[in-house]
Amino acid sequence: MRKQIVEIKEINELIQKRKTGTPAELADKFNVSERKVKGIIKDMRDLGCPIQYNVAKKSYVYTKQGVFKLGFEEDKSERIVNAVFKALRNENII
Repeated sequence: MRKQIVEIKEINELIQKRKTGTPAELADKFNVSERKVKGIIKDMRDLGCPIQYNVAKKSYVYTKQGVFKLGFEEDKSERIVNAVFKALRNENII
């Protein structure tokens, strides 16, 4: 699993730079099969990445602007709401 996470992160960086090369070249960079590369790209698409292969650029590219994040991000909205209510109570507003 760790190896796949590293591969996804590194492929993401190459996609952002538009320097993946062809699927065969990308497979060579990671010393894996072309089928494995296509599987990783599929996994990234399944995670919501808008990836497309651009024949003219000879690279996978993102079709939308954005940031790919892999990992856990804490939802801080409840903490923020509680802090606002506490501040309002302290000021006798509510």
